[in-house]
Amino acid sequence: LDAAPDVSRDAAGMYPAIKTPAFYLDRHGHVVHSNAAAQKLIGRDGIDLDGARLRMPDQASQHELDNVLNRVIGDSWSSTVRTGAEMLIKRPSNQRSSVLIATPVSPENPIATFSTPIRCIVFVLEDRFEPDSALAYRVQRLYGLTVAESEIAISLATGKTVDQVADERGTKRDTVRTQLKHILAKTGASNQTALAGMIVRLRP
Repeated sequence: LDAAPDVSRDAAGMYPAIKTPAFYLDRHGHVVHSNAAAQKLIGRDGIDLDGARLRMPDQASQHELDNVLNRVIGDSWSSTVRTGAEMLIKRPSNQRSSVLIATPVSPENPIATFSTPIRCIVFVLEDRFEPDSALAYRVQRLYGLTVAESEIAISLATGKTVDQVADERGTKRDTVRTQLKHILAKTGASNQTALAGMIVRLRP
C-alpha cells in the first residue's frame, strides 16, 4: 500500500471551509480554538469569553451551558458514550435566538485522531423557529424530551402541581413524578423552579 497521507494534526485545520461559528473545547471545557466566524461573535450580543471559557449573557444561560458541557464532555469521556446537546440563547438585542450545539469528540470518532486535545465542538446557529412555533416542539427538539415529557414540563412551568398534572392527564401521580425526574435529568434543571425558568425562556 502507498504510504499514509501526511494529514495535519492541527484541529484548527479540520473545518477550514465551515462558515458556521465553531468553538473547540478541551476536556476542561476551555476554548482552545475558534474559527473566524466564532471570533466575530465574541463580545457581541450574548456570547463572550472569560479567559478560555465561554460566557453566556445571564446566569441562567451560564448554568445551562455548564450542565450541557458537563454532559457532553464529563470526566470519563474516554470510557463513556457521549451524545450531543443543544441549548437556546436569547440574545440581549432581542433578535432571533441562537442555538448552541455541543458535539462530543471521542476515541470512537475518527476525527479524534486528528483533534487532540479537542473533546467537544460547540457550533452556534441562528434559531430557525418561526414566532408561532409550538412551545412543546421547541422543548422536545432542544432537550430530547418525549411528547408526554414536554407537555408535562410546560404544565409544571405554568405553576401546576404534580397532582394537578396527574389529574388532567388521567394518570397516576407516581407516573408524573417519574416523568419529572426524567425531564430534570434530560434538561439539566436542578429542580422544578429551575425547569420553569428554562421553559419560560423558550417562549417566542
